[in-house]
Amino acid sequence: MKKLILSLIGFTAFIFPLLAQVDYDQGENDEIPVENLILKKEQIPAAIVQAVTETFKSGKAFKWGKFPYVLEKYGWIVSKSAGDQKPDRYEAYIKADDGSEIYAIYNPDGTIVQSRIIRKNAELPHLVAEKLAKSKYAGWKIVGDREVIKYYNSPQDIEEHFRITVEKNGLKKTVSFRLNDKA
Repeated sequence: MKKLILSLIGFTAFIFPLLAQVDYDQGENDEIPVENLILKKEQIPAAIVQAVTETFKSGKAFKWGKFPYVLEKYGWIVSKSAGDQKPDRYEAYIKADDGSEIYAIYNPDGTIVQSRIIRKNAELPHLVAEKLAKSKYAGWKIVGDREVIKYYNSPQDIEEHFRITVEKNGLKKTVSFRLNDKA
């Protein structure tokens, strides 16, 4: 009996600190903090304003920002080769004529680094539908907006991904498919 009581006390002493810790999972309605500096169009380098106008012709940029640090923890991969350096990147938020929301990141010289296009009720590309049907998420329902994410590694090397949210039995998952697979 003594061993049982000592074991119970030891177990309680071990498990109690674990129960006291607060864990937080981000909910679907939570906002992710945006770590950027909002700027006026006049404060953005002319090369970036011109590049946004040329790249996204069917829309109007109405929010400009500056990234003084890496934002990987929020889903942006600023540069594969950035290492520990703190990049000096600019963001443009564009509302396209078709209702899409576009976020684009540029270098100070006007070179695009990454873009994210969020489309409501966009048609699923055939390749994505095929890949989804062959994945472990076959049979899951597609919910929410669709996102097209492009990483501009160089003008000739652009990675394009299509991100969707799927749901089954109340469980939601965000799934990305690479559109321009070389294999």
